[in-house]
Formats: sequence, C-alpha cells, structure tokens
Amino acid sequence: MHFIKQYGVWLALGLTLIASAWVGQQENDASDIVVEARQENNAGKAKPESMRSAASTGSALGDGVYKRLAINDTPQNLFTVLASPEPLPDEVTNTRPQMPANPFTYAGKLLEDGKLIVFLTDGVRNHLVQVGDVLDDVWQIQSIQPPELTLKYIPLKTEIKMQIGA
Repeated sequence: MHFIKQYGVWLALGLTLIASAWVGQQENDASDIVVEARQENNAGKAKPESMRSAASTGSALGDGVYKRLAINDTPQNLFTVLASPEPLPDEVTNTRPQMPANPFTYAGKLLEDGKLIVFLTDGVRNHLVQVGDVLDDVWQIQSIQPPELTLKYIPLKTEIKMQIGA
C-alpha cells in the first residue's frame, strides 16, 4: 500500500505533464491557420488591390499582421454637432428680455389697524408686504385689492396679478 501511494503521486504528476505538453502542441498547430480579413476604405467600398497588398504583406511576414490603409480625410472638429447653428433672422430680432415667472407664492394675509399685510414666500424666504414695497430690487407691490394682488416687474414695467382670496 505504501508503494502505491508513493509512486501513484509520481505517476499522476507524469501523466499531467504529458497531457499539458500534448495540449500545448495542439494549440501551436492551430496558430498556423491564416485568416484573410476584408478591408474597406472610408467610403465603404472594398479596394481589391489594397486587400491583395495587405494580404500579401501579412503572408510575407508570417504572423498575420496587416498594414492599415492611409487616411485621406482631412481632420474635422468632432464637436461641430454640438455647436448651435447660426440664428435665423427671426430669432435675432426677438432678443428682447423676457419676464421671468412669478417667483412668489401667496401664504396668507392679515388686517392690522386698517392696513392689509400679505405674506408671500419664494421658497427660501418669507416676505411681509404692503403696497409700495419692493422685493429683490425687481418686484414692486402695486396694489392689494382682495381677491387680487398686483406685482410689477420693474425692469420691463410689466404687471402680473396673483390671487389672494377674498
């Protein structure tokens, strides 16, 4: 039994060595196969003479290396698609500033000593406003007549109305 254990391991190692050498030999035989690649120019049409020259170069070298065809195209900016096209004449004439959307939301109102105070919020800050107040240096409170509050956008002198309830 000791004899089988001692020589069995050596026998297994020898068979493994023979098997790996046999597989390696078969892989070397498979690398001798030559595959001819079809090459196309930039327009998508095959050039038979360039294919023959590339194939003969690869065969002469014996290692399957092909030469790349010369690039005849002139370099172009890759980002021209992202560039905006020239504006149309209609777009050029319509470059007057646009009034932004109303940034304020009605939050409530209070009647104190006969004066109406309105609470507005812009999502970040809360404002207590009366007639004549200016917010953010561009919005002025023109009038507070329930159910509406009138805001004036000062740069364009445009008025908008907000519903504030009765």
